[in-house]
Amino acid sequence: MIPYATCIRFGTTQDWIVCKGAHRRVVVEKSENGIVHVKVSECKEETSKKSVALTQSEYNLLQAVDIDGRPLSTAPFLTLFRRRDKQPVLQPWRHLMNILDDSYHGVSRCLLGQVDRWAFNTFALDVCSGGRCMPHLLVHLFHQYGFMSTFNLDVVKVWHCFNLIDAGYHSNNPYHNSVHAADVTQAMHCFLRQRKIGEHMTRVEAMASLLAAVTHDLDHPGVNQPFLIATSNHLAALYKNFSVLENHHWRSAISCLRQSGIFDHLETTVWDEVEEHIRSLILATDITRQQEFLSRFKRYLENSVLDMAEKEYRHFILQIALKCADLGNPCRPWDISHRWSLQVCKEFYRQGDYEKRLKIPVTPICDRDKTTVAKIQTDFFKFVVSPLFEMWHQFLETPLTVELLNNLHLNHVQWEKMVANDDTPSFETDLNAPLASEEEEGDLEDEQVLPPLLQHTATDSSWMDEPLGKWARRRHSMPLSLPKPFGARLAAHVELVISV
Repeated sequence: MIPYATCIRFGTTQDWIVCKGAHRRVVVEKSENGIVHVKVSECKEETSKKSVALTQSEYNLLQAVDIDGRPLSTAPFLTLFRRRDKQPVLQPWRHLMNILDDSYHGVSRCLLGQVDRWAFNTFALDVCSGGRCMPHLLVHLFHQYGFMSTFNLDVVKVWHCFNLIDAGYHSNNPYHNSVHAADVTQAMHCFLRQRKIGEHMTRVEAMASLLAAVTHDLDHPGVNQPFLIATSNHLAALYKNFSVLENHHWRSAISCLRQSGIFDHLETTVWDEVEEHIRSLILATDITRQQEFLSRFKRYLENSVLDMAEKEYRHFILQIALKCADLGNPCRPWDISHRWSLQVCKEFYRQGDYEKRLKIPVTPICDRDKTTVAKIQTDFFKFVVSPLFEMWHQFLETPLTVELLNNLHLNHVQWEKMVANDDTPSFETDLNAPLASEEEEGDLEDEQVLPPLLQHTATDSSWMDEPLGKWARRRHSMPLSLPKPFGARLAAHVELVISV
């Protein structure tokens, strides 16, 4: 059988000749009646070296492919489209998967047409794009903002960069995955469109803000900073227990940008500005610094000094915007906000299970035996989200911030009703429903052993002392799940209603 790629040729000759080695040749001929004949015969060395005349357009194409003086590749042609190796974070019913064609981008384009709306459903885009919502969203936004032409970006390098970032997110994380990154990026986009922010913002600041949003949790291990410190993780030692995850995220982001070469053609000053913006914005998402930013924001508002024409204040507002985008799930419509609440609590409970097995103190909100989803959410809404978004509304005062506060209030009321009714069982049912990624990579919940990197506590040894084995497939932080038995993969599925 001859691979299809070997039948690609230039020129206009009647026979397609494919020569393998110096002794065999394959000739594909098409007769007048349309029958294709394949002949295998001895191949002389001089025949294999026979050149094919190229047209001027074909020659120009080959010259364009010859990058940095490297020899032209003789391998089969590759395209940006490849077989999907990912699954949506939320798995629809199996009988619906047969009617979803993720190679047809019409539905995705329809959803991306609503990207300016705050009620944008990232889960729906994730399903329609076959688990690749983040690259699709970023490429769409880069075209919408005109970054491709403004910065003369190579579309191949752009796709390569976003594919690297997409692969850097752990798909077995219920919450900190590429869908969360896409959701935060879409929220950041909504904020950048506000007149008070956009009228003075430069093109570099806008692009760096979107890149910071999409990489703000890059390579997140699915556990928080205290867990990494308690288990003597190498990241905690590397960053000296200070903003451990955020320092790792922004450095991982810069490594993806450099590896893809997306900005290699830009001047050094522009590249340095992009890097500094990404670093500063991602570091601002550290939740332990929340009170620091709120106090500063409150002081600026009281003194009315936030002049967006000044770079210092403009950058601070972009930091607040990214914090709001990162914590914006409670302000989404109820169906979207509710799903995100279940996802984040599932990740909390998973960490609590790790802590119990490692015999280290269990984080209070991660103990599934002592708290409920509704209780976690009501406290989070009241003490973390509400103070931030009230100040955000005080600064912007736009229909968008009014919508955010209305959604926040309605969602808070819903959770308070559930706390009052002690409506826990139904949430546990939703919470234990498997993710599509867990069907592929497994979940620790049904396993009897911990991953190699979690089998020792901090008093025994450091994670860095463990042999990596098959876990070395990631460059930095490590996955925290083991494969499930096949039978466990056939668990119940989560129904997702896609509303366009």
